[in-house]
Amino acid sequence: MDNKTIDNKKDWSKEIIDFYNCEEYQKLNEYYNRSTIFEVLGIQRNETRHSKFLKWLLDPTSNHQLGDVPLRKFLRLLSTGIKDEELKTKFLSNKYTISDCIIGTEWNLNQQKDKIGRVDLYISFKIGNNDNDSEVAIVIENKINANEETIPVSKINDEDAKKYFDKIKNETGKIGQTEFYQYCIEKNGEKNNNIFVYLTPDGRDCKSKDYIKITYQNIVDDVIDPILLMNLATETRFFIKEYLRTLSILAANDEENNSEKKTLKTIIATSKSETECLEKLGKDRKELIKEAFKNRDNDDAEGWKEKCLKDFWDRNKTLLASILKVTDNKKYLTITKERCQNQIIIYYNGNKMESYNEFPLKVIEDYVKNEKITDIEALRDKFGTRKKGNTVQMFATEGQFREFQKEKTKNYWSKDYAITLDGGEKIYVTKVWKNIDNTKDEPNHNLRRFIGILEKDSDYIVGGNDNLITITTKKKITE
Repeated sequence: MDNKTIDNKKDWSKEIIDFYNCEEYQKLNEYYNRSTIFEVLGIQRNETRHSKFLKWLLDPTSNHQLGDVPLRKFLRLLSTGIKDEELKTKFLSNKYTISDCIIGTEWNLNQQKDKIGRVDLYISFKIGNNDNDSEVAIVIENKINANEETIPVSKINDEDAKKYFDKIKNETGKIGQTEFYQYCIEKNGEKNNNIFVYLTPDGRDCKSKDYIKITYQNIVDDVIDPILLMNLATETRFFIKEYLRTLSILAANDEENNSEKKTLKTIIATSKSETECLEKLGKDRKELIKEAFKNRDNDDAEGWKEKCLKDFWDRNKTLLASILKVTDNKKYLTITKERCQNQIIIYYNGNKMESYNEFPLKVIEDYVKNEKITDIEALRDKFGTRKKGNTVQMFATEGQFREFQKEKTKNYWSKDYAITLDGGEKIYVTKVWKNIDNTKDEPNHNLRRFIGILEKDSDYIVGGNDNLITITTKKKITE
C-alpha cells in the first residue's frame, strides 16, 4: 500500500489497525471479553459480595485448601500500618501460630437492632509464638463506590456511647461509622490488639485516624497474585481468577438505586501480568488512546475521524480505561455517559464533593498543608488567579476580608472559608463557585476555570468528562 494513501495524523486508521494487531491487545482482549460469574449475577460492585469473597479467601477453614496462608499474607500486608511493634514483628516474621479463628460479614459489634453496629468484615483469632497466646481482632470497613456513612448520635442505643460521642459529634449531631466501630471494639477489648482497616479502591480517608487505609490493589499485589503462583486446586484457581477479572473490568455500581451512582463505572484493581501488558500497550499507543479518550462522549461527532475514535473507544472501553488507570496512575477511574444539562459531579481523591464551594476550599487546604505555604502570593501564582494589571479575587488577606464586608461583594466571602497558612497568617477563599442568580445549584465560570487550572497542573490528575470530574493528587496528602 502506498504510504501516502493514509494520513495517520488525520484519521488514526493505521494506528487503530496496529493496535488491533499487536500481541498485547490479543491477550487482553480475550481476558476482558469473557463474562465473569460476578457479572452474570449482576454483583460486580456489590460491597457485601466482595466482603463475602474476602471472608472465603481469608478463612483458614474455607474449602480452598490453602489453610491460613491467605490470612498470613493479609496480616503481613497490614503490618505496614500497625503501630504496635510486637504485633508488627510477628506479622512480618511469619513465626507465629493462629488458632480459634472466627471470620464473619455484617458482624454485629454492639447488639444494635438495626445496621448501625454491623461491620462489613470481622476477624478474630489467637496468635502465639511460644509465648502466651494473645487475642487479635480486625475490623474491616469495605467501601467501593460509597463514602463512609455518618451515624446520628441520637440513634445509638448504648447510653455510655451516647455520652462519649456527644463530646465529639459534628454540628449535625453525627459521627462517622469508623469512629463508632472503633469505640465498640475498644470498649470491650485490649487496645493494642485491635486492628482497624478501611478498604477502598483508592485509599480514601475515613473519619477515624486510627484505621489503616488499604486498597484492593494492595490485596491483589500482596495476597491474590502471590497465591496464584502456588499449586492450587483447579476450582480454587478458577474462582480466584474470576474474582480478579471482576476487579479489573469496568463496571457500574450494581447495588445502588440512585441513577447517578449507577452510572459511575470503576476499575478497582489489576493483576501483575495484566498490568505489564497494559503498561506496554499504553506506552506504545499513547497518542491514539489519548485521542480516543477525548472523543469518548462525542455523541454529536460529525467528522469521520471523530466518529472513528468514538467507535474505537466504545468497542474497547474496559481495555482502554484499564490502560489509563495504570499508565496515568489513576487510583480510581470514573467514567460515565449520563449527561445533565448544567450540573457537574466532582470527586476529589475518591470522595464526592457535597457542594461546589467545598471543592476548591478542600484542594487549596490540602495544598497549603502539603507544601507548607506561608504566603498568599504563592497561592495566587499556583492557582492562576493573576490577570494583566490586577488580581482576580479568589483569595483575600485578613485586611482585604474586612474591607469586602463593607462592599456589595460581602456575600462572596465568609469566615467559614478561612485557611491558616504555615506561618500562622489567616487568609480567606471566595465562596462564589456557583451561579448566585440561579435557583438551580449550577457551577459558574469560576469553578470551570479552577478545574481547567488543575487540568494543566502536573500535581493533579483530572479525568471524567464535562459533567463528571475526578481529580486526584499525585502526592500523598499530609494528615
